[in-house]
Parts: sequence; C-alpha cells; structure tokens
Amino acid sequence: MAALTMFINGQEIETEEGRTVLEAATEAGITIPTLCYHPAVTASGGCRMCLVEVEPRGQLHPACTFPVSPGLRVQTHSDKVVKARRYVLELLFSERSHYCMYCAADGDCELQTLAYYHGMDHWLYPRSDIPRVVDASRQYFIMDHNRCILCRRCIRACSEVAAVHTLGMGQRGAESLVVADLDVPFGESTCISCGSCLDVCPVGALVDRRSAFMGGDADLERHGTVCAQCSLGCSIIARTRSDRLIRIDSDWDNGPSAGLLCRVGRFEPLHVTAPRIRTPLVREGGELVPCSWDEALSLVAHRLSAADSLAALISARATNEELVAFNTV
Repeated sequence: MAALTMFINGQEIETEEGRTVLEAATEAGITIPTLCYHPAVTASGGCRMCLVEVEPRGQLHPACTFPVSPGLRVQTHSDKVVKARRYVLELLFSERSHYCMYCAADGDCELQTLAYYHGMDHWLYPRSDIPRVVDASRQYFIMDHNRCILCRRCIRACSEVAAVHTLGMGQRGAESLVVADLDVPFGESTCISCGSCLDVCPVGALVDRRSAFMGGDADLERHGTVCAQCSLGCSIIARTRSDRLIRIDSDWDNGPSAGLLCRVGRFEPLHVTAPRIRTPLVREGGELVPCSWDEALSLVAHRLSAADSLAALISARATNEELVAFNTV
C-alpha cells in the first residue's frame, strides 16, 4: 500500500491507501466514538456515531467507511459533529427501554458510556412504551429486544465470524428487530451457541445467563489463556472475580480460531460444579485421601520403577469406543 499524508484535527497523519478515517485516527491515538463498528467484522456505517466533518465543505461522513486520501482534512470533534452525535444518542434512547440501573450491561454498555461522554442526563424525546420480546429460549444466553439498538453487530458476527447466518433483520421501521432464521424462537433456530454475538453486542441486548449481574468489566480480572476443552488450542480471555470464573471472552488477536469459540469452550467451563482438586490424592483402602506432592511423586516413581510397569492417561472427553479400547489394553 502506498503511503499518504492526511490531516485530522489539524494534525498531520501518515497512513496508507485503503484505510478508513477511523483506522487512521485509531493508529494516531485519536478516539472517534463508535457503536456499530467492531474490528472483528466489516464496517457498515449505520449508527452514525463515528461521523466526522470533512473540510472544506463541512460534510459529515461516517469515519468507519470513509476512505483516506492524500491531503484529506477532517475534524473529529467540531461543534457540528458533536451536535450530530448527541442527536443520534437522543434518538436511540427514545426508541427502546434503556433504564441502565436494571440492565445487565450497566457499567459495560457502550451506549451508556457515550451518553455520559456527551453530557446526557435525561431523555429529550418521549420514550417508546411498546413492549418487545425477551427471548429466553436458548440454554446459555438471552436476547432482550427492549435493549437492542439495531447496530447489527451480532448479525455480522454470526455471518462473518461463525459463518452460520442464523441472525438477520425482521419487520420494518419502528418494529424492526433482530430475528433468528425465519423469525423462530432463538432456541429453535440453527444457532450453534458459539457466543460470538454476545462478544460483539455493545449493549445489554444479548446477555449470558451465567455471568449476568456478576460484575462489570472493571470488577473482573482478565487472564489470557488457552481453552482446554479440545486439542485445537483456541486463545481465550478468562474473566474472574475472587478466584471464581465468571465468563469467557473471545481473544480476537491471538490463536488459531481468530476469536471464534465453540459452545463447549465458551460456556461449559462456567457450569462445572464439581470442586477442583487442589492437592494430590492417593488411594488407600479403596478410598482417595489427600497427600503431599512429595508423597505422590514418590509413589508414582515407585510404581513405575519396575521394567514391566506401564502408565497411561486418557481424557474423559474421548469417545465411548476409545475408552473401551483403552480399558482393554
């Protein structure tokens, strides 16, 4: 890609052809607010929160889709831009039920964060009182259409990340909503429960049943690790609180799956109720009793010291046929 020079807020920026204004600004450390944009999916420019003013005509364009060009000059926080963004926020808050204190995403909501940033402390327009469906038919998560801002992130993640194409748009106008397949209950759809839609949702429309109301992003510790559910080795972000696993997030920057997780890797570790084995156990008189690491290692070394001694390990996740074959060896 050929290098070029553009100007953002009067600052000279070196970037490359093919990039968008949002990408160039992010690389330069300049923050432009977004709602429908997520780096893991293609940009749509639908929410209009990332509007920037293009000089000299003063036209407003979405930064996430507007390409850079040599000599381009944009303003990211002019009075005209800030006024347009606040207008978008006011309309979004009037369309659905956004009572933050009752929402599972309170404190982690991108809509809430932008409202605080733009000084919103009340609704300017009357709020819609139309009750919308709360689809709780899936085992691991809930879709609350009352919280949805129709950013379509979940739809793009379902199509582009998971390649399942379960989610889409239904109805029209003020009745528009995200639907599964041909508008069937989420639990009866072709959804594979990968959770990619949860990871990209900017508000509280898609909520993990297990981790809801158990702590916001600031309350949870972040641990980059590798999923142990199979041999693929997907990178994950384990979120914990007081040494307790609360949820598992995608690691979009590392691992062989590029952020895509399966149902087993994302949700099953959250539902393990058996107590963890924290000390070695040895069998005495038919019962497992705790012992020290030195005692356990000494016992293993003694048992394996004979020439005909054999030790083997197999996972409980092996197939029934593999387990039977292993047991007969």
